[in-house]
Amino acid sequence: MEQFRQIGEVLGSLNALMVLQDDILINQRQCCLLLDIFSLAFNTVAEDIRQNLKLEEKHTKWRALEQPLKELYRVFKEGETYVRSCMSNKDWWGKVINFHQNKDCVEFHIHNLFCYFPAVIEAIETAGEISGLDPSEMDRRRVVFSRKYDREWNDPKLFQWRFGKQYLVPKDICSRFEHSWREDRWNLVETLQEKRKSKSDEIGKTEKRLADFLLKKLTGLEQFNGKLFPSSILVGSKDYQVRRRLGGGGQYKEIQWLGDSFVLRHFFGDLEPLDAEISSLLSLCHSNILQYLCGFYDEEKKECSLVMELMHKDLKSYMKENCGPRRRYLFSVPVVIDIMLQIARGMEYLHSNEIFHGDLNPMNILLKERSHTEDTFLASAMSSQSQLRLIINEFSRKIQTKLNTQKLHSFVTKSQLARDPYFATQLVRYYSLNDDLISARKLFDVFPERSVFLWNSVIRAYAKSHHLGPASSLFSQMLSSDTKPDSFTYACLARGFSESSDTEGLRCIHGNAIVSGLGFDQVCGSTLVKAYSKAGLTFKASKLFYSVAEPDVPLWNAMLSGYGSCGYWDEGISMFNLMLRQGNRPDCYTMVALMTGVIDPGLTLVARSVHGFCLKVNLDSHSYVGCALVSMYSRCKCIASACGVFSGISEPTDLVACSSLINGYSKCGHHKEALCLFNELRMSGKKPDSVLVAIVLGSCAELSDSLYGQEVHSYVIRQGLELDIKVSSALIDMYSKCGVLDSAMTLFAKVPEKSVVSFNSVILGLGLNGFASSAFEKFDEMLEMGLQPDEVTFSALLCTCCHSGLLHEGQEMFMRMKREFGVEPRTEHHVYIVKLMGMAGKVEEAFEFVMSLPRPVDTGIWGALLSCCEVHEDAQLAEVVAEKIRENEEEERRSVYNVMLSNVYARYGKWDEVEMLRDGVSESFGGKLPGISWV
Repeated sequence: MEQFRQIGEVLGSLNALMVLQDDILINQRQCCLLLDIFSLAFNTVAEDIRQNLKLEEKHTKWRALEQPLKELYRVFKEGETYVRSCMSNKDWWGKVINFHQNKDCVEFHIHNLFCYFPAVIEAIETAGEISGLDPSEMDRRRVVFSRKYDREWNDPKLFQWRFGKQYLVPKDICSRFEHSWREDRWNLVETLQEKRKSKSDEIGKTEKRLADFLLKKLTGLEQFNGKLFPSSILVGSKDYQVRRRLGGGGQYKEIQWLGDSFVLRHFFGDLEPLDAEISSLLSLCHSNILQYLCGFYDEEKKECSLVMELMHKDLKSYMKENCGPRRRYLFSVPVVIDIMLQIARGMEYLHSNEIFHGDLNPMNILLKERSHTEDTFLASAMSSQSQLRLIINEFSRKIQTKLNTQKLHSFVTKSQLARDPYFATQLVRYYSLNDDLISARKLFDVFPERSVFLWNSVIRAYAKSHHLGPASSLFSQMLSSDTKPDSFTYACLARGFSESSDTEGLRCIHGNAIVSGLGFDQVCGSTLVKAYSKAGLTFKASKLFYSVAEPDVPLWNAMLSGYGSCGYWDEGISMFNLMLRQGNRPDCYTMVALMTGVIDPGLTLVARSVHGFCLKVNLDSHSYVGCALVSMYSRCKCIASACGVFSGISEPTDLVACSSLINGYSKCGHHKEALCLFNELRMSGKKPDSVLVAIVLGSCAELSDSLYGQEVHSYVIRQGLELDIKVSSALIDMYSKCGVLDSAMTLFAKVPEKSVVSFNSVILGLGLNGFASSAFEKFDEMLEMGLQPDEVTFSALLCTCCHSGLLHEGQEMFMRMKREFGVEPRTEHHVYIVKLMGMAGKVEEAFEFVMSLPRPVDTGIWGALLSCCEVHEDAQLAEVVAEKIRENEEEERRSVYNVMLSNVYARYGKWDEVEMLRDGVSESFGGKLPGISWV
């Protein structure tokens, strides 16, 4: 009971301190979060004590609680010390340096609470089993507590219902874990700005310069790119003082600076070779990793200094100094557990960033005292100072810039690592990711010991860039070398031939794979099935699939994905049923592959059936499946169902899920909703890609409001996406449709490498705004540059002719499209030609043109002709066209065309026919909906 009372005292102290929370200048939100979660934990423990224990037994049966409550008291006391430190204005600048990038509130104090809180709950229940004098009551409790570990409680919903209040943190507090740190960061930015603007006599010149650089770092205006803070900020401070030299040959010093103690680590020489190492050290930010807080550089002396947090000693030295015959057990069990937990958290952080320590030993575990209780507890942080380890860390990253790749290449060449195939393979991969195939090939050609991984890396680089000639040549060299291809070699080549639509090369690779005995390998087989499907050869893919004796789930998924990508949803459903009958259990990738083929609004029932199966097998909770469901419903124009699925996704700001719903909103005409969700996504800190930005710009264009478009354009500039071809084309299209043609033409002029897509956008923009001659000039300019026009180009040109009434030019362009450029006319091209003829009064010729088209004729073409009949009041021909539409179109669309025909009848005074048609329309829609107008 005494320990619980002490915890209450600490909580009371915290509540008293937080009365003045508005005066906290550093980490105010995190201090409030800490108080709230401590209060929640205290109240939960108190409720558990009330339910399970009796006060009169506190000296006998409560002993099981002593140690867990002692640990919990320590956690609360350390939290109180953290809050006091944040509240104190003493040595404020030193606290800014220490606190400006750490997340100790969540990563240390709250994590400690999560570790020790369950132990307290378990101890209370253990004591509760023997509490009281009634044997039957004790037996009942014992049964209840023992059933707590039954398997049935593994179900998340059951666990939340039964134990959620006891063990789970409410969602509103969880959401503050990240938001509190971000809010404190911005509050610190505002405070620094105020300090910088204050009078010169209030803060010194050095502090103002420090504030400037910290602001750039905190706001992201100046990332680490070889430029560190000037060393004059450090050595020019009034209280800067070197206290003593530490180990490491004079490389490390303990310094006094800004009222606090730090360690200074020195690097000497040019900065450029040190970029990779310094960048890695400064990027690490965790309470259990040695903190490098900031860096300084002296241009004249060629000296770099990194400021580190001060640790007292390493674990090896501590053990050596304190162990002896009289003290064989250096740490108590709680201290050992605490140190192990801290090491585990540090390792978890490194692994989450794909950094592998590689040398965990007592010399790399640094300690300092942090206890405020009887036992001595130590804060531990892992040191990572070896240059080799940093190089390995750099090579473990998924991507590197071209400049960093060249630096790593230079280092490997000069060191003893030059003959290691691992580093060569990674360098080839980095060069290929930066589209530098020449450097990748040069490295490969000079490397003496070529492993299969190195061969695969360079072949994959060429195949992925669709340079299939060099890829095939390298494959031939590999066949004649000592290193033979593996399944991944054939897989990357098959993928390359498929993406380039080279079916002959794909068949050749397939043949080679069979000859080598790898044709039915899981990796190779799955890739070949996908490759044939993407190339449109689903028959060949299915033949290959059925030749496998016992296909595994990935192979089933590959085949389903193939059917889906080709639009054969019915074949996909049949294969899915066969998969179930053969006893294969579908996974999340199976369901996503099945959904890929459901793309038509008429397949809503199929979409709901697939969704129902996901619910049945409990796959709907998977974020990957949730995003695919949102996308599927969006394609089927079921936006309400898409929103329902989206609201159930665990992370509402998931980038893929938001992208799917925004795309759905855009397709269904809910453009304002698309823009609102896009803004929410940006505010959450996620970075939408160029495809999503292009979709949102399309919604801005449909709203014909350049204000929304300008807002998105500003975001594009901030993110550096203005040179992306999809984004630049979407911007041109948006400004054109909003009538701001000057901005569209300015953007087009700034595009460095103009493509067919950008020309299509500007041609359509000029045409929509009535500048037909300029649009044709752009088309001629496009041809002079050697660009090949596509079907979208001719759609834009024919649209231009429609807007300007240029019948002769439109017909000529339609003839050139197939004769000169080999582009087959599509439905939209036929619609424009019919409109051109009809608007020019040549309705009969337009009818003859439509009758000459291959059957069945798309209803959109008949609808264009009917609109022309309405304009020219040709009731007789309108009846014929309407009859053609009735033969093919569904009820809803048919009613739309009946309204057009009724308008023709009304002009001729045929009111009986008008009444009959409009009665039919009313029955179809269940009554006319009221109209709305902005006027």
